Amino acid sequence: MLALIGTFSCPRSAPGTENGKVTGRLSLGYDNIVLTQAASKTNHLFPSVHLDSRISLFPHSKRLGGVFRFQNGSRVMVSEDENILLNQADLGLSLLISPKVSSEVLGKVKYKSISRAEDVPIQGEYGYRYWNSGVVLKYCENAFDSGIRYLYHHRNYVDREFLDSKNHQIQFMTNALFTSTLTGCLSAKVEIFRFEKHRGTLVQEHADTFYELSFGCQWIHGLLINPAYALQRNTSDHAEYSFNAHQFSILTALPLCWEVTLQCYGQLQLCKYDSQEPTISSVPDDDTIEQSNNVLVLSLSKDIRDNYSLEMKYLLSRTDPSSSSEKYQKQSYSATVSYLF
Repeated sequence: MLALIGTFSCPRSAPGTENGKVTGRLSLGYDNIVLTQAASKTNHLFPSVHLDSRISLFPHSKRLGGVFRFQNGSRVMVSEDENILLNQADLGLSLLISPKVSSEVLGKVKYKSISRAEDVPIQGEYGYRYWNSGVVLKYCENAFDSGIRYLYHHRNYVDREFLDSKNHQIQFMTNALFTSTLTGCLSAKVEIFRFEKHRGTLVQEHADTFYELSFGCQWIHGLLINPAYALQRNTSDHAEYSFNAHQFSILTALPLCWEVTLQCYGQLQLCKYDSQEPTISSVPDDDTIEQSNNVLVLSLSKDIRDNYSLEMKYLLSRTDPSSSSEKYQKQSYSATVSYLF
């Protein structure tokens, strides 16, 4: 959920030492989506099946490591007669250059396809192809670590007129262990976006540059508390996409009785646009909605045995509460059973 702490965690030993694992998940959920200005509302009951396979590479190497991960899943929107298939492959290779310096090469490919009986309103999900690649360089010494990362992203929508996107991201992050229970983090990020869509002989496009400076901390002592704040600025060659924003987030985890764990994650972004703000062109994708700008997630989880676990989850996602344009809100409830093969 929150990537501020641990994104550049230091390898005390070469990664890739675990055996391959497969996790299967069976979920039953319900959500409702409201688009205020359009006076529309949809309700979905969705069973879903998900398999997550993980294979460690070079398990016997002290300097070279890696992980290959493949995920595939299917979700059925009962009321909309809509089937969603998702396939994703991740590859990470790491090299321990010295006891204090390491590097990584990252790659991800994701394909989402939608089959439906007929067209659905904007609340429906959309198929796309997505991939990214990048490199990371890390430095770690005792209670201090830092790293710099470059990523290239590309998203292409399959059957919709949304703008396809390409972006370059450079991020610097440093973590400092102040005490045995308290860690601090400082991060700076720059992203250059290019959005475009070809419609016959016409080309619709615009370019954005996004800046973010964030800091946070992580406290672990019986429970986990991870608050963070980010100052953001987006500049665009289309004035309606330029804004300043303050983003607040917090992640907490608390062990309860009977070995049940309560987790809470919240993120709030307050935007001020340079001019009239844009209307909603698409809603957050269900597969990444927990990373959306305004979201609240509550979950209860319990390990039944070494191989079984249960989770109950509630999710609330909405547009910026200070926004005066179209309002979007989604609530989701789900129950999941996981089995580790």
